Amino acid sequence: MLDDVRNLELSGFRSDTAAGPQPVIWLNQVAGALITGSRIPQEVALFLRVSGRQTREISVIGNDLRHAHRITEVAAGARGAALSLSGNLTARRLLPID
Repeated sequence: MLDDVRNLELSGFRSDTAAGPQPVIWLNQVAGALITGSRIPQEVALFLRVSGRQTREISVIGNDLRHAHRITEVAAGARGAALSLSGNLTARRLLPID
């Protein structure tokens, strides 16, 4: 968990050890963050949890999140408007074409 951080930049993050229900990244009371170029090479339940009333301006851009069952969770006082997601690879379950 990153707690009470300002102007965080997390670039090229990779985790091979995430397991269970806990998020890969947890931001609490974080103001201004850029998460980019991350890659999750194995199945995980949750990539990012944000919490705290002071959490704002969190950008999640250009990450490979195809192995995350859920990309984000907004918890404990944070607002959904604090998050901005763009250009991330996600798992897509395509329906067969008949």
